[in-house]
Formats: sequence, structure tokens, C-alpha cells
Amino acid sequence: MKWYRLSADKGQPFAQNNLGVMYKNGWGIKQDYVEAYFWFSLAVAYYFDFEEMNLERARQNRLFVSRRMTPDEITAAQKLARDWVPKPYAKGTSTKLLGR
Repeated sequence: MKWYRLSADKGQPFAQNNLGVMYKNGWGIKQDYVEAYFWFSLAVAYYFDFEEMNLERARQNRLFVSRRMTPDEITAAQKLARDWVPKPYAKGTSTKLLGR
């Protein structure tokens, strides 16, 4: 989970989607649909270098969790996604290796 979180925090959509799946299913972390929806929303928003098939999976995952959330939870997750800003890479880190 650590590496997915680090990559997701920097805007990598594949990691964002996988982190969403972990929250959706409670794999290695407490199940949390708000967090899952948030990460799926970011994966969809940052899909510019995301394969179409993975983009559709992120959309379907977001739809799945939204059907299990209250309207207030969806609003909270949407606000998290709107307010999210990628964390910068550490000085001297090669962003080329990370696909950026």
C-alpha cells in the first residue's frame, strides 16, 4: 500500500485506481467508500496517460461504491477530489522514471 499511496499522492492514475480498490474492498486497510470514491474520481480526472480500459474500470469502481454511499458521503468525497493537489516529487527525484 505504501508505494501505491506515494504514487497516488503524486497524481499517478493507475496507483489512484488501485488505492481506490484497496479502500473499496478493505484490502490491507479499513474499508472506506468515501476514500475509495475519492481515489477513483482522481484516477478518472487524471486519465490523460491512463489506458482506456483502466479508465473504464475506475469509472465502474466509482459507480459501484457510489451505490453504497449516502448523498452526504458522495458530497464529501467529491469535495476531497476537488480540493486535492498532487504532492511534489522530492528534489532530485527523476520524474521520468515515474511516468511524469
